[in-house]
Amino acid sequence: MLYHIVTEDSITYYFENRNKKNILKSGRNLRLMEQTGLIFIKEYTDYLFFIHEWISGCCTPPDLVFIDKNDSKELIRINHDNFIYENQEKDYVMYFNDTTQTHFIYHNLETNKKQSIEFKEKEVKNSAVKNEVLEIHYLFEVYNLKDGIIKIEFKNASNSTEKYIIFTRQLNEETTPNS
Repeated sequence: MLYHIVTEDSITYYFENRNKKNILKSGRNLRLMEQTGLIFIKEYTDYLFFIHEWISGCCTPPDLVFIDKNDSKELIRINHDNFIYENQEKDYVMYFNDTTQTHFIYHNLETNKKQSIEFKEKEVKNSAVKNEVLEIHYLFEVYNLKDGIIKIEFKNASNSTEKYIIFTRQLNEETTPNS
């Protein structure tokens, strides 16, 4: 169970399951607490999905944070430098798996299935330098075309656009143990 307690001068966010109660976030500045740090997005079968806002307002992508519902431990954190896109309505996020930025990941949050697109080593970093962008997510445009199809456009180092398609239909379907 996820809940918060507000007093006159502080707010504390808790996650509690059968085993224990953990404090996820605590602070004294109520307005700032609602705009920075861990912000709950949605509960899924095995984990809670949060974003971690580093700066209140615009201009910096968040970290993506997944917390295990059984033991309240952080399962994975996608650093804001590797963040590309999230769609809360359609339950997916896109990111690079690590700082090499060679594996672009489409991650379905409902089914926990992933699909990747391979990039050459330093291709994304070189594109960021050539296109003079501070955050790599500015190199990508994401379009939801039809049910089950996502088009991604990547602005490369030669200032042209590379297009990729992700077919999400199979990734969006839950599998049953006997199928």
